Amino acid sequence: MAIKYVKNTDIDKQKWDNCIKNACQPLMYGFSWYLDTMADNWDALVLDNYNAVMPLPWKQKYGIKYIYQPFFIQQLGVFAPQSLHSNEIISSFLDAIPLKFFKITTNLQVSNVPFVIEKIKLRKNYILSLHQSYEDISNKYAKDLKNTIRKSKSVILLDLTIKEVLEFYINIYAKRHSNIKNSDYLKLENLILKLKPIANVEIIGIKENNNLLAFDVMTFFENKLYYQLCGANKDGKKIDAHYIIIDSLIKKYQNQPIVLDFEGSEIESIAYFFKKFGATPEHYGVYQTNIFKRILHYFKK
Repeated sequence: MAIKYVKNTDIDKQKWDNCIKNACQPLMYGFSWYLDTMADNWDALVLDNYNAVMPLPWKQKYGIKYIYQPFFIQQLGVFAPQSLHSNEIISSFLDAIPLKFFKITTNLQVSNVPFVIEKIKLRKNYILSLHQSYEDISNKYAKDLKNTIRKSKSVILLDLTIKEVLEFYINIYAKRHSNIKNSDYLKLENLILKLKPIANVEIIGIKENNNLLAFDVMTFFENKLYYQLCGANKDGKKIDAHYIIIDSLIKKYQNQPIVLDFEGSEIESIAYFFKKFGATPEHYGVYQTNIFKRILHYFKK
């Protein structure tokens, strides 16, 4: 088993994307075009001939390089077929991250968690299978959600542009999410434009008197519907606009081998919002360490 560090310019993107596509958890975030758009920089760890891979998004500050989790990417970690998932493989990838990266913060995907659970902090994600009929899915809705949907029949849903909804989002949430820079939103806009030819991008909103009240951005890619961004003003919240929008998408994608990925939240009120649709939790892991801990770990082995 040979895990090698590969700089971005030397990555075979075709082999890389094939590895991501054939992994037991082929997340959209891992494809080269997604990382090229959303990460400031990224290199990689590659097992043998791209049998398994791990992206390493990195930044540099005051000459110090560190691994970070880019905005709008929930999970990364090791992408590999089921046969290569083991404690030895996942741990070997983590140990193979070069010491030139002073700090490491990366979210390991759900399939990695069982093998390195003692090294990570667990975070919740919520998913909802759309394999069933809308009737079967909606029967599991919370009672107040059912009432909201019943009252919303007169609401008209509109297709929107990514530029329109990002301007709305920034206007409402920029102060609350001051760590997200304008450049990060621009990356997301570029990503959505790049996704449109290869995926079904849903940008849906509700307006009143031509004023936007709420929106949701979801991307359907490789049998998964990703809940990428949402926003609502006070009037949108009053009519529970997000419930209405998500319910309409569940109707659209019902009875298909699709998983709606809510992208989770540790905020209880948001998690409760997902649970109302009958979504179930799964766990991904946050792996954090620094060069001092890694050197100490090396000498203890």
